[in-house]
Amino acid sequence: LLALRDALALASVLGRTLVVPRLPCLCDRSEAVTIIPSCVFEASDLELPFHCPISHILDLGRLLRMAGQPGGVPIRESTLLANLLAPRSLAAPGATVRVAIAANASAIAAMRLAGKAALSVATSDAEAKASLGRESRWGSAEVLHLASAEGIFGGWADAASGGGGAAARDRFEQLMRAYVLGGSWCCSSWYKPHGAFDFAEPVSTSALPGGCGRDERVDEETAVCMRTQQRRRAAQRPFEFRYVPARGGSRARDGYFSLEVPSRVAEPP
Repeated sequence: LLALRDALALASVLGRTLVVPRLPCLCDRSEAVTIIPSCVFEASDLELPFHCPISHILDLGRLLRMAGQPGGVPIRESTLLANLLAPRSLAAPGATVRVAIAANASAIAAMRLAGKAALSVATSDAEAKASLGRESRWGSAEVLHLASAEGIFGGWADAASGGGGAAARDRFEQLMRAYVLGGSWCCSSWYKPHGAFDFAEPVSTSALPGGCGRDERVDEETAVCMRTQQRRRAAQRPFEFRYVPARGGSRARDGYFSLEVPSRVAEPP
């Protein structure tokens, strides 16, 4: 979900359609509790992990409705580029530009000097536009193929997207809550509320401090920018999954379980 969220952020910033990657799953999905503990249907020859339908993780109907919203992202299936009915321009020589993910500003500069498209591991909306936006060298590319998307969106630069970084962040996070996040896995009990488990949602994107997110090299040389990205990466580290009975409201009355997320993340020095 973190990789998908970051890919959606970049697609929104660049005004592009997102071709959803194949999603790996560790457990099949079924309302029959016999799916537990093997995580596959009885007599199934399914091998884990497997590439599961997007509907195993997201509400596809909600996701597709996002495209009609301001800042929303049109979604296409992972097999689009192999589909014989897809526009021929997508398969033309040179139509796909591969975008490398660089660990630091020096690596980015070297890649760009070599004529390669590149983003940093902490790319802001402003930096993404400068590198891959419509006015950039790669702006006319039919397809931008990210080498990776997990954890690469660094946040919203002040005044980069109109209304300031905080306003841009709020608009995007509202889209995520309304059309993407909030899913659960089912079921470990015949009584669905007892057997549904919320997915771990990624930490919200950030509005960056003034002066950050405009240039990768400046970000690396500015203490407040570096600390902001260190905190972001610390918050995105895996944590111990612990499900507890939901507290309060109808979910508690119906017996749902919720994922208990650590309330505090230790900040780096």
